[in-house]
Amino acid sequence: MRNTLAVLHGAELHGGRDLDHAYRCSELDGDAPAARAPYLAGVFGAVGGLVTDAGNADLSKLRVQSRIVRGTETVSGAAMNVLFRGRSKTLEFAARHILGSEDFVRCKASARPAGGCDVLVTDHPLLDGGAWALRPAIRVCHWLRQRSELRGTWPETLECLPASLKKELRRWLGKRDYRARIVSDLPAKLEFYERYLLPQVKQRFGAAAVVPNRRTYRGEADVSVLFELRAADEFLGASLLKRDGDTLFIGRTAFSPAQVVPSEILDFFCLVLAQRLGCRWLDLGLTRPQLDDGVLLYKAKWRPRLVPPGALKSAIRIRPLRASAATLGFLSRNGFIERRAGRYVVRRLRMAGEPGVEALGEISALAERAGVDEMLVAFPGATERAAAAPKRTRLCALGSRNDALEAFLRLP
Repeated sequence: MRNTLAVLHGAELHGGRDLDHAYRCSELDGDAPAARAPYLAGVFGAVGGLVTDAGNADLSKLRVQSRIVRGTETVSGAAMNVLFRGRSKTLEFAARHILGSEDFVRCKASARPAGGCDVLVTDHPLLDGGAWALRPAIRVCHWLRQRSELRGTWPETLECLPASLKKELRRWLGKRDYRARIVSDLPAKLEFYERYLLPQVKQRFGAAAVVPNRRTYRGEADVSVLFELRAADEFLGASLLKRDGDTLFIGRTAFSPAQVVPSEILDFFCLVLAQRLGCRWLDLGLTRPQLDDGVLLYKAKWRPRLVPPGALKSAIRIRPLRASAATLGFLSRNGFIERRAGRYVVRRLRMAGEPGVEALGEISALAERAGVDEMLVAFPGATERAAAAPKRTRLCALGSRNDALEAFLRLP
């Protein structure tokens, strides 16, 4: 893919409390053609995704291994053992959300407890097919994308944004004379990588950081421009941007540690640029498939749609092995987002029975806030109440308590 935005090098977009005025003052000199998807683009994109995965982690984190994760499940307070088989770069993410805590230890698989494990997690293409695929499980992608749709005109796009977000944008944009500048030269992109991106990722995520090596980053930078956010000529932050067809993609993003600026400001300028380019979609980037993910909830204020991350990506399969107190505690607060029949859903199991009106309202609000299509709330019993469930929720009666776990895993 060529860098179709490079012709806009040096172009600036302007801010201001009046969001409509900010758009009118941000005319672009030059024309950035849309990138056309080449023949077999899906295949090349999939291979590129695998190469990117390799460049985002050291080889030790890509090697298949078996580990036992031991900790205390947060709802039940019961000891929990998770058997993990796959790449270690996924272990911390899966364990943290299954246990509901970052307080756990890793042991060799030979240290498997006599009573067995509560949950099995597999994470590798070789473990995502055959007999493994036939066993019911919670199956999630490693990543999801959040994508906002733009309307035919800027006023129409603004009209679709939440009033609270527009109020917040006006407040921040009125404080300083923000500008966003398109930079296409390679030295500036490499300086951004060394000075801001690497230190921020390592500081924020520590051992779990997914850090692109220089070669991988260079490949991304070659087909992207650097979109710098500045005020009074001070660097505040930047994102790599690329255009593919009718979509403007926000890539690697980092901010200056010396400045305090909300990421919504940079996202707003990306939205303005996408509208100016005639794009239909602004891709807000990757997020973890988890209701508790900070990035997902932060970007959800733009009312984006969830979309797949790309082709040929292996999945994380989470299979409860026994109906222990720890397992049931985890499933009662499960937040892993699954793609089922083209829709994004979250399944939860309530062994205490059908939730009340207040609990259903909270679940519905969570689904609305996160942008998932539906929350499936399952419970032992023969029938659910006749009254309709709130928006984006579905009640599922599972029958006997003895078979509730298996029935839950087989929910359509």
